[in-house]
Parts: sequence; structure tokens; C-alpha cells
Amino acid sequence: MKWTYVLIVLAILSLIIQIYVQYKKRSAQEYLTGLLSSGKYDEFDEAVDSDRIKRWIPEFNRLYVKLNKEIMCGNADKVEDIINGVRLMNLGDTYKGKIYTLIYNYYLSRKDYERCKEYYKLISGIKNYDTHELDITHNTFVRNGYKYLDEVMDKMNSLPENQRGVYELLIGKMYRNKGETDKAIEYESLAGKHMRQGG
Repeated sequence: MKWTYVLIVLAILSLIIQIYVQYKKRSAQEYLTGLLSSGKYDEFDEAVDSDRIKRWIPEFNRLYVKLNKEIMCGNADKVEDIINGVRLMNLGDTYKGKIYTLIYNYYLSRKDYERCKEYYKLISGIKNYDTHELDITHNTFVRNGYKYLDEVMDKMNSLPENQRGVYELLIGKMYRNKGETDKAIEYESLAGKHMRQGG
């Protein structure tokens, strides 16, 4: 009877600790997100490496959010410093996939296609990491292809009109790559209309 009671108490304590830890992690994440969304970048820089945040948010998550912040602020030198640090880290495959994809998208936004190719190769070499969306992006924007036109068209047609904007933009680029300018303009125009509507 005594041991049963002790085990019940321990189970309750364990549950309370788990709830407390999850609460503290969520609070720390919300605090950082709040600083970013309100443009308090200096406070964010100070907080993200503070003992309070380090206690609840793992190093990779802090690095990921720091990289996002520097990209958002357009701090190219700081972005490169973080990227160089990432390459030296011993990351698991899932973490590599996530942060390398963020880096790939950063270079894509800067039209640095050589670096895109470098990170595409790195990401493609990660076992059991789903690269299908990246394959579509890479083929369309870096290789100027249209290999996935039918697939993207099918996906777009399965959505309500006001949610098609991103796919229409992608299709417009694919038609440009094909040399079909009239269709490219048609889909780019639709994309503009639907993206203004929130899709």
C-alpha cells in the first residue's frame, strides 16, 4: 500500500514538472516572438542569449530564430556569420534539413544561385528528408525549368481561388521559363489579385 502511494505521488510530481517545463518553454518562445513582431530587435539580441532563455530554449532553436531575425532585418554580414557557424556545428539530419532550407531560401531571395546550388546539394544528401517542395523551387527558379508544371497546376486547381496566389506565381514563372509569355502574364496577374486577397 505504501509503495502504491509513493508511486502515485511520484507520477503526479512528474506530470507537474512536465507541465511546468512546457509552460516555461512556451513562455520563453512567446517572449522572443513578441520582441521580434514588435520590432524590438536590440532587446531580442540581448534576450536570446540570456541565461533565462538558454535555460528553456535549446541552442539550435535560438540559432534558427537569430538567423531569421538577421534575414528579416537585412543584416547580410551577420547572416553570413551565423551561416558560417552553422556549417561548423554537428547537427542531426532533421536540424540540418531545417536550417539549410532556411539558408537556401535566403540565397534564393538574393538570387545567389551558386549558393542555392551548394545548399540544394547538401539538403539533397540528407537521408529521409523530404525535399519535394525544394525540388520544385530549385527546378523553377534556379534551373529555369518547368518540370513540375502539371503537378503544380493540379495542386492549384484543388484550392479555392483566393488561396491560389503562390501557386499562380510559380506557374507564371514556369511559363516564362517555357517561353510562353502570354500565359506567364496571365498567371502573374492572377497571382497578384489573389495574393492581395490573402492567398
